[in-house]
Amino acid sequence: MAVGDAVDGCRVAWKDGGHAPTPGVPRSGSSGFWVRLTMAQVRHVGRNAVEWTRPKTGEVVRRRLTGKHVEIVAPDGRDLVAAWGEG
Repeated sequence: MAVGDAVDGCRVAWKDGGHAPTPGVPRSGSSGFWVRLTMAQVRHVGRNAVEWTRPKTGEVVRRRLTGKHVEIVAPDGRDLVAAWGEG
């Protein structure tokens, strides 16, 4: 699959939010929370980069495929992170 491809109806999950640690204070728990979309059009926009639009807010979300906090599953069951990622 090449840059510029788009797949409709994908299930997308990514870790969002979180905060930088406060100096001198040990981190406890995990930062951020998982956001899940059941129907999204995912576009392959660059080398190891994808984007989709959040349906309620219209916000465009762009994520790198090299990160470990993104999951994209096509309607036919393909793992698009593995298919579009390089390395």
